[in-house]
Amino acid sequence: MEESSFFNYWFTFFFALGFCFWFPMYVVKTRGKGLPDWGLACCIVLLFLFLPLLSLSFIRDVFPALWLGVENGGLDAVNTDMLSESLSQMSTLEQTFIGLSVLGIIGSMILNGFSAWMLYIRRVRRGLLTAFRLMWISALVIVVSVGVLPLILLGVQGFDLVRQSALALAGYFVLLLGITAYLKTNKNIASYYPLERDDK
Repeated sequence: MEESSFFNYWFTFFFALGFCFWFPMYVVKTRGKGLPDWGLACCIVLLFLFLPLLSLSFIRDVFPALWLGVENGGLDAVNTDMLSESLSQMSTLEQTFIGLSVLGIIGSMILNGFSAWMLYIRRVRRGLLTAFRLMWISALVIVVSVGVLPLILLGVQGFDLVRQSALALAGYFVLLLGITAYLKTNKNIASYYPLERDDK
């Protein structure tokens, strides 16, 4: 009975995940002017939907800073004010870290949305190149937000946060590398984004 429940749980999970991925891709591929390639539709959905959702998981890794001092008895805390239960009670250093990290994560989500928009709406070569720039700037912002700021502002405690977010950060870069490689190597993509007249 337990094995059946386990199977049903994961089957439902992956079915729902697949539908949440397939349906937006179908809409992007067929609605509006339509796209010539399912792979391009997949890239747009990944940029517009899945990478922002992955970015939201970094916020979950940032906010445990509220309880770093509590979990470790305050022994390794940056300062004694780290024993706090709310953002208003935290020291200026920790408030700065959380504020900058959350702003960076939200900024990366916006950049990914703009890159998806450039791929879907701006069907010229300049739009494709701008999408590449935006998606890799978003990656840089994520690295600074969850990989650099914890080490700079939280000291020893920052290593725990970086380690917690390492797997999601690696998945983020794998997706971006896959999207970039597909868009750069597929000949149909290049022909779909022709040069503008003033670029010739």
